[in-house]
Amino acid sequence: MLEINRCLPLLFVASLACNNRQAAWEVKPAPPAKPIARKLVAPTIAELQTEAEESWQNRGERASLERAIELWQGLVAAEDAAGLAQLSRAYFLLAESFLTPAGEKSKRLATYEKGITSAEQAMLAVSAEFSNRVNAGEALEAALPAIPVEGQAALFWYASNLGRFITADMTTAAMYKSRIETVMQRVLELDPTFFHAAPHRFMGAFRAEAPAFLGGNLKASKEHFETALQLAPDCLETKLLYAELYATRAKDSQLYNRLLTEIVAADPKAIADLVPEQRMAQDRAQALLDGAPESEAIAFDASDAKTAKEN
Repeated sequence: MLEINRCLPLLFVASLACNNRQAAWEVKPAPPAKPIARKLVAPTIAELQTEAEESWQNRGERASLERAIELWQGLVAAEDAAGLAQLSRAYFLLAESFLTPAGEKSKRLATYEKGITSAEQAMLAVSAEFSNRVNAGEALEAALPAIPVEGQAALFWYASNLGRFITADMTTAAMYKSRIETVMQRVLELDPTFFHAAPHRFMGAFRAEAPAFLGGNLKASKEHFETALQLAPDCLETKLLYAELYATRAKDSQLYNRLLTEIVAADPKAIADLVPEQRMAQDRAQALLDGAPESEAIAFDASDAKTAKEN
């Protein structure tokens, strides 16, 4: 069974290697892309672009997703901000849904890092001002206002991949926690409805999963999830994360079971551009429901639930 593609990063997942990682603008010179498009005649390029899009439409299958990535790696030009952001999303989906931490940990982390790099390159491509500022040594956080709404996808997938990459080590997590929040705040400022309310979905998961000293807060998590559902009620990933991350920690079995049941009963085609992800969410929700009787999906003490909800 496919593991669910997370539209949002969980805060704790990655590697000490992040301490030594260089951003795309810190590499002098940045490794030049070698797009296969430059070596091909136009009809062949068009055919490969069509194949990449068709493979992406079948991204619920690992082989199709890997083929789309393989093609985009050669076809996407260094100045194509939208294409680079899409490639970052594809890397995230591959790592999150198909590369298991137990079986392919190194490849998983390397794939998240590729997603970070593609998103950084997209930021450089989308804003000359941002590029000039970070290349002059300004911190990413300070230069974020130079990223326009056209760079929103780059910012979101940067935070998503980074959030997965950074933390086998709590010190590294603490170091990048502020950056992730700052980047996502910029995404919220640009458009809170982006990618089916993804900024609120992201922050709902972030606040639910992080410990208090790294920004965890169940009350804030619930508010973000509720806002995301108001903005995009058909996004099944929001409901899944709301159930898995918030409801389990708040020990709210009624909410947990209601959300999972709604996911399974939903029409996955309600969001046309998200059908594979919607079906993955349904598979995951059904597995959770099958794993425990509905009335016993979460065993908890009422006093514990009260304490969790008040934090």
